[in-house]
Amino acid sequence: MQKENTKFADIFFQPISESIMDKQIDKYAQKLAFSKFVASKLGQQWLSPENDGGHLGAEDRIWICCNRECREQKLIHQHCAEKHKHEIKLEADKYLIDGTEDARWIEDPDGLLSWQTQLCERLQLTGKVRIGIEGINGTVGGSTASTETYIDAMLKHKLFSEMTREDFKKSPGSAADFSCGLKIGIYKEIVPMGIEPTEIQFSESSRCDHLSPEEFNRKVEAHLQQSDDERRDTVLIDCRNFYETKIGKFEGAVTPDIRKFSYWPEYVDKNIDLFENKDVLMYCTGGIRCERGSAYLKSKGICRNIYQLKGGIHRYIERFPNGLYRGKLFVFDDRNSIQSNDDVISKCQYCSSPWDTYVQCTSAHCRLLVLSCDTCRRDRQLTTCCRNCTDNTKSGREQCACTEQRVRIPIENSYKPVHHESEESS
Repeated sequence: MQKENTKFADIFFQPISESIMDKQIDKYAQKLAFSKFVASKLGQQWLSPENDGGHLGAEDRIWICCNRECREQKLIHQHCAEKHKHEIKLEADKYLIDGTEDARWIEDPDGLLSWQTQLCERLQLTGKVRIGIEGINGTVGGSTASTETYIDAMLKHKLFSEMTREDFKKSPGSAADFSCGLKIGIYKEIVPMGIEPTEIQFSESSRCDHLSPEEFNRKVEAHLQQSDDERRDTVLIDCRNFYETKIGKFEGAVTPDIRKFSYWPEYVDKNIDLFENKDVLMYCTGGIRCERGSAYLKSKGICRNIYQLKGGIHRYIERFPNGLYRGKLFVFDDRNSIQSNDDVISKCQYCSSPWDTYVQCTSAHCRLLVLSCDTCRRDRQLTTCCRNCTDNTKSGREQCACTEQRVRIPIENSYKPVHHESEESS
């Protein structure tokens, strides 16, 4: 399959017609979908952790489908092709959201912009991609075949040859989840922190220690099991915005009440005591905000050690869907969030019932996200974020009480550890 992926990526760069390209993509999607469907029917005993040593060989494989067992690969292939053609076709038409984040110095952003635009348009991808002198940061959506080809093309580009497929994070979604279509542009910062990349830049010297999901999980677990006094030596901090942390976060994390990442430097400056002489465990959605956020924090020279979650929450919940991260993961597209566990950690702002699905304030001037449950929205017509917006739903002038009352940069008066009660796994 890897050989075919490479071949297909090579074909993309040849001057072939779009109709031929579409046929190639469709053919590739069918093959991927068929392989995925067949693999899903493989007996669990062959996939179990007990078989990590590989003591069950290919001859021991059993596929179970439609209440029948198949011990030969040829037979399961025939069965799936005959009985599940429609399901496989639906699988081939599924979309994936493919996130890519890479921090490195780019000498020719304009050239990269042109290449990315041609690549995404040819593959019929939608999404948002930010390009700057410090690297590339983006999320795109498209068919399984298109996103796989996009990854292949990225890995073959000389600027990204050091990347691996692990650097691309995928999740279920649809190209329709980007109502903006395709937006690719050149920006001063690939993640806006409000400081020129030439002042605080990603480099080996500014880079903090990256922890795998397994390593991060062990550190957080150990942190939560400590006494209150011991826990004061470590800070577990979420680098995301307040509306992101409201619906999902790690247990025991400090969640700054900031509206956007450009407030991060000021937050650090006003809360030096929070970080001074501490071990800092940082995390964000995919890791890119931590790259710049940790570089700024490290430049202060106040922390004992700084660690960040490699691949962010996205990679962590893939490995630990029912781990120490509880609630949903907020994402910046029309899906709004990704769910990995059943916990609802937020409430409807009107009736306080458990609720974690955002909708946009219906006032003409306001773009804030609102946690208003179905009952409050449908029966009580509570569709705005505050009383000001309710009274001025048609006014174009911003009068939002939420914006007026929010403190721009909060000060953490004291770090109060959250008590952690161990839970027995079912």
